[in-house]
Amino acid sequence: MPRTRARRIVFRGRGIAIVAATCISLFFALSIHPVVIALAIALAVPATTAAALAAILKRYARKTR
Repeated sequence: MPRTRARRIVFRGRGIAIVAATCISLFFALSIHPVVIALAIALAVPATTAAALAAILKRYARKTR
């Protein structure tokens, strides 16, 4: 049990790190070019959705067991 809790905290931390990185990249992109903003969003969305899906799938797998 403690191991899974630690993993969950790490996973949550990773998600926050991704969000923070996207925010920083967006701030930088605003001063550079709109195309860069579009690219940043295109790269950030799949990463965040994949992380969310992984978390949901893990929870579902745990419940079914």
